[in-house]
Amino acid sequence: FVYLLALTLRFGSVLDMVQALGLSGGETAQYLLLNLAFAPNAVLLTSAFLLGPGFALGVGTVVSPAVVVLGPLPLLGLLAAVPDPGNPSDWWAAHMLVPVVVAAVAAWRQQSETPTLRWDEGALRGLGGGLGAAAGLSVLMAFAGGAAGPGRLREFGAPVAEVGLNAVVW
Repeated sequence: FVYLLALTLRFGSVLDMVQALGLSGGETAQYLLLNLAFAPNAVLLTSAFLLGPGFALGVGTVVSPAVVVLGPLPLLGLLAAVPDPGNPSDWWAAHMLVPVVVAAVAAWRQQSETPTLRWDEGALRGLGGGLGAAAGLSVLMAFAGGAAGPGRLREFGAPVAEVGLNAVVW
């Protein structure tokens, strides 16, 4: 949801990229398919941003809630959602609420489907669910990164161990 919101807010940049490339109708369709193919990676990298460690889009780059340092990026529409270099704007600070809200909704759903009145059972459920989700996210994050090309793009993705640790903490 957060990634789609960021992409929607910067949709003008996506249109500018398509115009700058001067694509025909068929080429625009291929460009759209290429962007859709990378969408799962973009969602996973957004989770790395939301959890705190951020991610890299090339050698010497970092995209995190604290700072954004970018170099030249490929003209991919999905990268329009990346915040501008410097310190992310104030609305990015709201990212800290996302994991808390997701956890609260998950706890509410679990309690409404299989209720328990024992605090220790509820705590174990939450702990087990959180550890399982953190492990699953870490495995997926390992597949979402790696080299995206030669040269600058040989470092692409998020630090898996940091994302896993932050996911456990959140």
